[in-house]
Amino acid sequence: MGQAHAPPPAHQGSPSGYEPRPVIRNHPRNIKRTIVEPNRDQDAAPIFWTTGRWGEPARLEKTGMTANEAKRAKKHYQTPNAPIPEPSKEVFAALNDLEMLMRATLAALANFNEDEKMILSRRLNLEVETAQQRGEYSPPGLLNMAQFRHAWKKLSVRVSEEQAAAVFIKYGCDTQGLLPLDLFVAKLLASPARLLAMEPEQKGPYKAGRDASFRGKVTYRYCRKPVFTPSSWDGSPAYRSAKKPKAGLQLEFVYGYAGHNNTAPNLFWTADFKIVYYIASVGVVYDPVTHTQKFYEGHDNDIRCMALHPNRIIVATGQMANALSSAEDDMPYVEIWDSRKPGAMIGRLSFPNEDGQSYRFIVALGFSGAGERLVVVTGDNRHTVHIYHWKSKTLVYQDVGHNGTPPAVFGVVWNPFTMESNADGAPVCAPKMFVTYGVKHMKIWTVAHVDSKETYQTSMGKFGKAPVADVMSAIFINAGTIVTGAPDGSLLVWDVSGQRGQFGACIQIMSAHDPGPKAPRMSDGIMALQGVRALCLRANNTELCTGGSDGTVLCWDLAGGTLGRIVKKIELQQVGEAKPCSFRALDSRAGSYDLIAGTDRCEVWEVTKPVPEALVQGHTDDVCGVAFHPKRPHKFATVCDSSNVFLWNARRRQLSAKVSVQAAARSVAFSPNGAHLAVGCATGAVKILLVEDLTKKVAEQHHAKEQVCVIKYSPDGTKLAAGSNDNYIYIYNVLQGYAKLAVCRGHSSYVTHLDWSVDSRMLQSNCGAYELLYFEARTGKQVNINQRDTQWDSWTCVLGFDVMGVWQKDTDGTDINSLCRSNQLPGFRDVDPLVGDESYVVTASDDGKLRIFAYPCVIEHAPGRSYIGHASHVMGVRFSPDNNFVMSVGGDDRSCMQWKVLPIAHDDVTVDAPLLADYAVYKPPKREALGEAPPLVIPAAPMDDGGEARRNAEKEAAMRANMRKYEIVTTTSNIKGAGTDCGVFLQIYGDKKASGQVVLENGPDNFSKGKVDKFLLDLPVMGTLQRMIVGQDEKGNMPRWHLESVSVQNKTDNEAPVMFHCGQWLARDVGDGRTVRTLTPGSNAMASRRYKVSTRTSDIRGAGTDANVYITLFGEGPDGKPVKSNNFPLDNSANNFERNQTDTFDVEAMIGDLKYIQIGHDNTGTAPGWHLQDVAITSPGMADMQFVANRWLDVNEGDKQTYVLLYPGAGAEKQIHEYRIHAFTSDIRGAGTDANVTIVMFGDAATGALNTGRIKLDSSKNDFERGNEDIFYAKFSDLGEIPEVEIEHDNS
Repeated sequence: MGQAHAPPPAHQGSPSGYEPRPVIRNHPRNIKRTIVEPNRDQDAAPIFWTTGRWGEPARLEKTGMTANEAKRAKKHYQTPNAPIPEPSKEVFAALNDLEMLMRATLAALANFNEDEKMILSRRLNLEVETAQQRGEYSPPGLLNMAQFRHAWKKLSVRVSEEQAAAVFIKYGCDTQGLLPLDLFVAKLLASPARLLAMEPEQKGPYKAGRDASFRGKVTYRYCRKPVFTPSSWDGSPAYRSAKKPKAGLQLEFVYGYAGHNNTAPNLFWTADFKIVYYIASVGVVYDPVTHTQKFYEGHDNDIRCMALHPNRIIVATGQMANALSSAEDDMPYVEIWDSRKPGAMIGRLSFPNEDGQSYRFIVALGFSGAGERLVVVTGDNRHTVHIYHWKSKTLVYQDVGHNGTPPAVFGVVWNPFTMESNADGAPVCAPKMFVTYGVKHMKIWTVAHVDSKETYQTSMGKFGKAPVADVMSAIFINAGTIVTGAPDGSLLVWDVSGQRGQFGACIQIMSAHDPGPKAPRMSDGIMALQGVRALCLRANNTELCTGGSDGTVLCWDLAGGTLGRIVKKIELQQVGEAKPCSFRALDSRAGSYDLIAGTDRCEVWEVTKPVPEALVQGHTDDVCGVAFHPKRPHKFATVCDSSNVFLWNARRRQLSAKVSVQAAARSVAFSPNGAHLAVGCATGAVKILLVEDLTKKVAEQHHAKEQVCVIKYSPDGTKLAAGSNDNYIYIYNVLQGYAKLAVCRGHSSYVTHLDWSVDSRMLQSNCGAYELLYFEARTGKQVNINQRDTQWDSWTCVLGFDVMGVWQKDTDGTDINSLCRSNQLPGFRDVDPLVGDESYVVTASDDGKLRIFAYPCVIEHAPGRSYIGHASHVMGVRFSPDNNFVMSVGGDDRSCMQWKVLPIAHDDVTVDAPLLADYAVYKPPKREALGEAPPLVIPAAPMDDGGEARRNAEKEAAMRANMRKYEIVTTTSNIKGAGTDCGVFLQIYGDKKASGQVVLENGPDNFSKGKVDKFLLDLPVMGTLQRMIVGQDEKGNMPRWHLESVSVQNKTDNEAPVMFHCGQWLARDVGDGRTVRTLTPGSNAMASRRYKVSTRTSDIRGAGTDANVYITLFGEGPDGKPVKSNNFPLDNSANNFERNQTDTFDVEAMIGDLKYIQIGHDNTGTAPGWHLQDVAITSPGMADMQFVANRWLDVNEGDKQTYVLLYPGAGAEKQIHEYRIHAFTSDIRGAGTDANVTIVMFGDAATGALNTGRIKLDSSKNDFERGNEDIFYAKFSDLGEIPEVEIEHDNS
């Protein structure tokens, strides 16, 4: 190493001096960064650089790449040729200090006759002249590193070799590694503002597959301030950012239980003595023996209810509709899964919107006594009760549960004592009766059979002498008796046998529990008593256990068949809690006295032990902050709005300590030595606690006027920064008892994130106005010089150069709530799973997902791995110091999720549901390939057929010669509900031939959400493809499909693929109702757009209407042709279109650019007349449009029309023509009619008007009599020539 090698000898027989090209061999990898010539087409020159004077500037590059690396980088980089090694990041980070020292030295030497610029220029030129006098090669105006260092040495500034290399790289040098002295002088002494303004600028992050070597200023839409590339940036980290990260996460444990918003029991023992419950969007199967959990992760939003099959194996969970999806996909569903293998789904019951009404969420679930039936109560205003034969997904019966704002029904309970004998004589529990209960009601459902069809009769429970109140819980204690819990803590006993009084009447009131403290009522949020929320039977149904809001569990004797005396009382007392807990669920292990309970503090308890034991602990309010102990990476702290601070042990997966700080806590941080815990409060207070004893308070400060939502210690532990919603960052001096040191001012909105530099001198911070600002910690002054080379101790800011690629498509600047970069701490190298690897960054978003990316993340919409578990906004996420854990807190779902960091991620795999012995899994019938030709079978020919066999063989050979292998690729959109299990078919038309109808099917998971499916088919040569017909046959359980695109490629002839864009629904009940579409090549296909339609009824007498109102949208497609939508009904409430009322509706249509509308009613109801003031239509990406009407739509007012065309910005009279319509009734017997006659006029498409819609033909005289001519007038836009009319009557 280091020895010079003699050049190879001249090749024999070659001209003198000729040397053969050396052989390139694969040498050991030796990475070195050097300065190289730039890519002239893509690199921007440094500030003040003059190419005509100094030539092309150099740029950084890697050398010594492996063959694979060189091949990958070939597209973007050139071969390096200048030997200036790149200094370390630490040298670049300290470069600002060196520059400040240089400026200060020059300022001290400046005098009246010579300023700083003159002194520095004279000194540098003197170095060049001295070298020339010595006979050394030294071009005028250019310095090498040795000359540069010597010049500053003469000025009393020591510059190391690494520092000099960093200066040359930052300020720019030529391809020979020489620094232009004029350039250096100008840039060193120029004002920071001028340098920032002159930086070359790039719009947006780097793009995948493109050059990423740009150095300069980068602007992107999520950040109001520009960000800057590091001085040493050469683009190579972008290659890693463009790939999906190697590392990943795996959910390991969830702290908490959904006890704050459940309305029915959601905690059960399973057959194998596990405990099943849910929290957020995760179903949890907890093993109390090993203290471990398994998870069912098939939901994408909040789980709201749970039911356990009588076999205690099968679980049903119902979730909320996903608000991030479109209205058509905004549907709740029920997942049925196996608790023994939670990764396996057995089935799903979906509840799509009907008539524009959403079911919102699943309110309650209940399996029948034998498990054959599943009752599902949905969250519409009618609380519709659906009774399913769940194995076959057959809807048996459906009816109204209870009218009101959901949840007005709290739960459903089947009667498990209705025993019958089956065909074998064995006793079975028949599904004969169940009850639904909730807001001031209990409804009894009894099975009845009408014409061999299963129906249910209903009757309301009668409170009798009991006060009418909410029914909080219910349970059958025998075949004819129900016990319910009341808000005041009492128990009500009801007779459903009819033998002890009136059927369904309350026959007894039992005093049981104290009312307990008030809590928000689930139906309306008003503070109210919670009473008895949990009931269960135990000890083979000989005892009834009741859980109240007074923190007690009472066990009642049922030996006599009725509710007897109290045999046991269990009190749950928790240290540090002033109020008793409220029990939300109870369950007993089959045949035993073991009892588990879920509380409103989101905890799971085993209460039958001599001392009740908390199995799983949780939070008592919304969780906002999380932080790891810096010295003990298995310890972490969380804070929540209930004023509690929690200290946890991740190894033991349990709570270590809890303390109240007497104010809602919003942020938390450990000091670097782990001794202090800082808590930021909603009141603006900052409280410092001693970690070893959380009850001891070290300090408390009250400078912030609003909540402190981010708090962090400096790396050296001497300062504490607290960012507040009052737009300021407060710096406290830890060494002086947390006295206020400085206030950082400059943000125009609330501070959201902040980070310290490694040297504890600088702060970077983000705010709600999407600003990225820098501050000097000692003084609090804002720093306007870019910090491109500053090293940050942590990176939790969501804005900045290093994380500009974490933002996904269709997001705004508020979607990412938290971010954290992985750690690289020397003290944990032995246990760090990511040691030796590059860094990663994890984000927490409003959509409930965690995402992990390679760091730095600089590629636009960078690929990452996403993980769902939280139900809604994920408020915080942090890596542990040793990178073994990632902790995330979920805000409103009150959960904390512990994720294991995997050095090599496992991609998701589909797990088939196991076949259980005691039930059959419903399997949909396999779709047949409709229209698919049977295989060609050629019968054996006789020996003497006159050459028929030969001719058939030749014909078959010719046919096969005319066939080509085509690859058809379908892309199903990545939106909720986009997938389908229906049969998909298409037909392709070319300029030579058509394909005929082709059915696409090669697997059971075809056409799933976001999936790309490929099909290889033998088709005739079609020539240039012109159009395609694609559709679905509606013969499945999901009869809708949102198709993104289809591509067709002739693989045999290796032709370019032809893309057919769609971007629309193929569904009967969504969009325009079409299940078959015609597509053409190219990208002019119209996309479906959602419109918000707001109608304003006038404030005059009688302006409202009871009629059915409809609207039709007219637009213009990309080809300039007019497009018309369906006739949409506007109905989302019983009280729409009242006087002086604005009603808002959502419609979706594919019409291109909206031009005008038609709105009207069907003249039904008691008061159909309507005075419409105006219509407003809005849609994302479209300017708001107003359509002024100010007219009657009434057969007795004005022009007697019930429909009107409206144009934006003007009334109905704009561009309206009056048409006279003559109707001639024939002069034959019975020719006249008394029915209602309507006409539709079809216009010339060139005018932009498609048709008028139905116009009622009616005047004051007796119309349509035999032999008469009737004349009618109608106002409409210019239809041009009218080639066609459609006239009909309603047969009334």
